[in-house]
Amino acid sequence: MATQGWCFESAFWKDAVQAIVFSVVLSIINTLMTVPFSIYKTFVIEEKYGFNKTTPKTFVVDIVKSTVLVIVFTSVLLPLLLWVVEIAGDRLVVYMVGTTMTIIIIF
Repeated sequence: MATQGWCFESAFWKDAVQAIVFSVVLSIINTLMTVPFSIYKTFVIEEKYGFNKTTPKTFVVDIVKSTVLVIVFTSVLLPLLLWVVEIAGDRLVVYMVGTTMTIIIIF
């Protein structure tokens, strides 16, 4: 059976999806582990010294926004970096440096 366009059944795409899922899950776990410390810093320490301008609603919205941004950037950049690793061969370091510097300059 022939497929047209992008072949999402290839090993590359399976690896890319696996890497994206792993990175997103790890990021969510990290966020969940750091939320109590962020709550304490924002609502206890900053409130004590009068620097807190954050409401609980904006606190939650900021966490959701940052999680969505992590998912979007991971979904775009991780397959690009994995593709560079796949095609680079012996010149992996040169290609990876060029790719990451290009991404940094674009951002």
